[in-house]
Amino acid sequence: MKVIEGRGAAPGCVRAVVRRCADGAVSAVPRTVDDRQAEAEKLRRARADYAAALSRLRVKEADGSPAADILDAYREILDDDVFFEPVVRRTLSDGLNVDFSLLREARETAGLFAQMDDPYLAARAGDITNVCDALILRIQGAVPSDLSAPAVPGEKWVVFARDLTPDAALRMDRSALAGFVTEQGGLTSHTVILARSLGIPAVVGAPDALEAAVDGETVLLYGDTGRVILDPDEAALAAFRRDRDGAEQLQAACDAAMIREAATLDGQRIHVCVNLGDSGADLPEHCDGVGLLRTEFIYLGADHPPTEEEQYRHYAAVAAQAGGREVIIRTLDIGGDKQAEYLALPREANPFLGCRAIRLCLDRRELFLTQLRAVLRAGLSGNVKVMFPMIASLKELREAKALLAQAGAQLRAAGTPFRGDMPVGVMIETPAAVQISDALAWEADFFSIGTNDLIQYTMAADRMNERVQYLYDVCSPAVLRSIRTVARNAAIAGIPVGMCGEAAADPLLAPLWCAMGLNELSVVPAQVARTKYAVGRVDAGALRARLPGLLDLDGAEEIRTALAEIQREYQTMPGSE
Repeated sequence: MKVIEGRGAAPGCVRAVVRRCADGAVSAVPRTVDDRQAEAEKLRRARADYAAALSRLRVKEADGSPAADILDAYREILDDDVFFEPVVRRTLSDGLNVDFSLLREARETAGLFAQMDDPYLAARAGDITNVCDALILRIQGAVPSDLSAPAVPGEKWVVFARDLTPDAALRMDRSALAGFVTEQGGLTSHTVILARSLGIPAVVGAPDALEAAVDGETVLLYGDTGRVILDPDEAALAAFRRDRDGAEQLQAACDAAMIREAATLDGQRIHVCVNLGDSGADLPEHCDGVGLLRTEFIYLGADHPPTEEEQYRHYAAVAAQAGGREVIIRTLDIGGDKQAEYLALPREANPFLGCRAIRLCLDRRELFLTQLRAVLRAGLSGNVKVMFPMIASLKELREAKALLAQAGAQLRAAGTPFRGDMPVGVMIETPAAVQISDALAWEADFFSIGTNDLIQYTMAADRMNERVQYLYDVCSPAVLRSIRTVARNAAIAGIPVGMCGEAAADPLLAPLWCAMGLNELSVVPAQVARTKYAVGRVDAGALRARLPGLLDLDGAEEIRTALAEIQREYQTMPGSE
């Protein structure tokens, strides 16, 4: 038996077998090249290839999730022409191989970042190194470790590596992936982010883990404490079984709630739906439908504007899989952090406040009409609804609805069947939409609150900037009062209101959403059971009387303390009593 002590980074315990990802350290030696232009072109092709790979992974992650944020950060580095320009210049002027020029530039820049006093900026050194290493491997035509499907059906792996990049995750069979152990990386590394996003345990900073591990041997991984036990003896296995049994007992309560409709103790029905970013993703049997189908994956995963027929097939497939359950299709939300090169979108100084989402769609109407025709046709395949993102004015909503009607007229003229009475929703994610939600409610059939952007815009705090993370908090009184305002205005107009941001799945906040009168919570598939359990423990009417006092507290910290007491009172998570 061998015991390795690292840093616990993502919670959970698992028994699996070792799978080593023993890629060597990236290196490059200088050499003279004959065709300098062709050599520089290798970098351009590698960047385009890596960008496409990151985009395919990105669209499968929920907007605002930790995994999405780190992938966005990698894409930002990859798109930085200023960073890569000296590499191209050196290759053209010195006649040296581009992989060596890139390695030198990456190490110099990462070294500068690593020396900075600011922890956030210092942590970016690892991101720069990983992005450039992935490009160098592509330039060199290196073959990465094989992390395809396991030879033994049902086998579960704990992957051991020096470090991992998002590109490495693309090669993994996620059905087999049970945990990570890395020699490098900190608690905020991309490895940890991916592990938490996938709901699997992780240990980082485990010295000599690759040398100690043997492919195929049994490993016990404790993501809470950082302990890794290789080839465990009977005593270690017995202790693991006790730990696992305790965790399974806690989970059993959530599993029992999974098969029931979610309703509060006083009978308030809450629909628990899922957020999807890929039409090929499985829809859980016991959810109430798709509360958010992100359509960016079709655009970001293509090298051309997707046709009406291509989009229709994707949307209709999800609607058919839902079997009559709700499917809310959010129209295109590209711009800001999400770019499709073939659209040739102009660079903007502040893209999050620029021409993105509904603004882009109203600017490029033919692109929008193509999508709307596909959505209307897919409406005949199930209970489909359409939702417009980033609405900030009544004019935008009315123009979007007029284009939806125009798309229907085009289909009718062509003799193409479509759903003519499709419900239209508004995604509430800007302070402007909150302020006019009373007016929007009379023009829309439903609301869905996107907390990720709503927090960011309300608090004027970039959710990817650790220096202002103290502001990016859903429990801020400003954010919670905004959500209450939207819920009230929806109730007055008699339309349902849901939530599809990360906050929808937080069991600490579930009592709050029930008390505010939300009708639907849309979460990632892995969180359906936990959300249903939390809803089922709450007396919404009793909590509603406590809302004014709760929202009058001074700040996010005080509100969280009060919510923690409510969680203990109602036991909205197993073991929270």
